[in-house]
Amino acid sequence: MGFDLELLSIFDEIYKTGNVTRAAANLGLPQSSVSVGLGRLREHFNDRLFVRTARGMLPTPRAQSAIADVRLALQALQHALADQPAFDPSASEREFRICMTDISEIVLLPLLLNHLREVGPGIRVAISKISPDSPDELAGGSVDLAVGFMPHLAAGFYQQVLFDQHFVCLVAAGHPRVGDVLDAQALAREAHVRVLTSGTGHAIVDKVLMEAGIVRRFALRLPSFLGVARIVAQTELLAIVPHRYAAEVAAGEAVRALPVPVELPRFQIKQHWHERYHADVSNRWLRQTVAALFVRQCQRFYSAANLFGKRFQFFLLRNRSKYDELFSAVATDHSAALLRRTAQRGRDVYEASVTLLVTVKIIEALEEVDIHQKDREIRAAFFKVGP
Repeated sequence: MGFDLELLSIFDEIYKTGNVTRAAANLGLPQSSVSVGLGRLREHFNDRLFVRTARGMLPTPRAQSAIADVRLALQALQHALADQPAFDPSASEREFRICMTDISEIVLLPLLLNHLREVGPGIRVAISKISPDSPDELAGGSVDLAVGFMPHLAAGFYQQVLFDQHFVCLVAAGHPRVGDVLDAQALAREAHVRVLTSGTGHAIVDKVLMEAGIVRRFALRLPSFLGVARIVAQTELLAIVPHRYAAEVAAGEAVRALPVPVELPRFQIKQHWHERYHADVSNRWLRQTVAALFVRQCQRFYSAANLFGKRFQFFLLRNRSKYDELFSAVATDHSAALLRRTAQRGRDVYEASVTLLVTVKIIEALEEVDIHQKDREIRAAFFKVGP
């Protein structure tokens, strides 16, 4: 019996999904065609290959021993037939499998789902968490894409930077002991929330703080970021979180994002995929879509930040004589440096947003404006920039 691309693809897809129906949907074939193809495969190998169990269709030892060669042959055929048809999202009913952090779920997933509703209403998305198994899942094809911080991937993977990330400290808006500026003493004194999760770059935080002589006291450990903002808003706990997460939750919770008094490493959030699927048209479309959505979100965020930065610079230039006096009166050296950079550049992407109350006090002193109204306007400019 001769083998063709379709038969090899059926073998590989059933191996990955453990389900004939899902394999047919992912391949864009009728279920009957996949069943017939499986029958032909069983006849050729003289083995059942996949056996139905409570956990789905599991491979037999014969299938397990053949899968590596099948995938090599499949990859060779795909390269030989490089002229693949373009992926049409409007006609597709495939399921994309993405592993990501819970922060990416908050930042990316609503954007992606809204976009798919417009351009590919039949496309489905399955989300799993980034874990130590994610590289093997990408290589095996059970996951199409990983979005997060994965610095230790071995050879055989591609990656693309989506955005730069840094840390801020999330505190309740009315915290009784933490004011406009967070110092090292307060950081060590107050109780913290610690999130134990992969793919967010958090592993380095406590190492750097300990080198600076700061040991955090953890009152709560959580497996994800999903409840952190609400907990911080309703308690006196602090949480060091990625700034993108802080920007998303600040619009809906009574929290403030303050600069950490110790310089923590910045890191990059990337999307990762295995080289086996680098040329796959549907996976390539997914990667391009994810990258474009992040670019669009960043452009709108930068636009709002730029508008505020120009207004703030105008305030300072009109009151040059009061400039240094005001800074020494209401800001620490750390916050003053952040705001001076804002004035010099005429814009600021995030640092001004994490020193909102200091900024508002300066504007209030310069212009005699309502501090609460100005705070609402600035928060709207920085934190309510939607897709």
